[in-house]
Amino acid sequence: MRRSSGLKRTQMRRKPRPRAPLSDIPRQAFRAAARAQRACAVTGSTGPWDAHHVIERGHLKRTWPDHEWSPENALRLSKRVHERHTTATERVPLRCLTDENLAFAVGLMGVAAHGYLTRRYAGHDERLELLIAELGAPDACG
Repeated sequence: MRRSSGLKRTQMRRKPRPRAPLSDIPRQAFRAAARAQRACAVTGSTGPWDAHHVIERGHLKRTWPDHEWSPENALRLSKRVHERHTTATERVPLRCLTDENLAFAVGLMGVAAHGYLTRRYAGHDERLELLIAELGAPDACG
């Protein structure tokens, strides 16, 4: 015989998932870097926003775990723009990334940053081409 707690199925509650604490210093620095940008990089909106990882957090976690929360990788995006970019509905233009974002990507990934960023962001940006050329690999950009 099965015992019931007296709650209907719709009233039963799930145990909440434990969330990672936001109090650690690297996350705070990452979020502070996005906050310092003052407005969404795409729309200029100052409303609700998310701190976006220019190089995906999962990729950093697997490849360069020490850089998972690097402030140089932060980009402030409005919640709607961030959602549309993450779901690949409408990609953020490459020109909207900050100089710091591009320098971080090229410094970390080298020439491979060009392919990574052009696959994940829309359009073209001369700043990226110049950073890649400074590495001494001008042919890498195609």
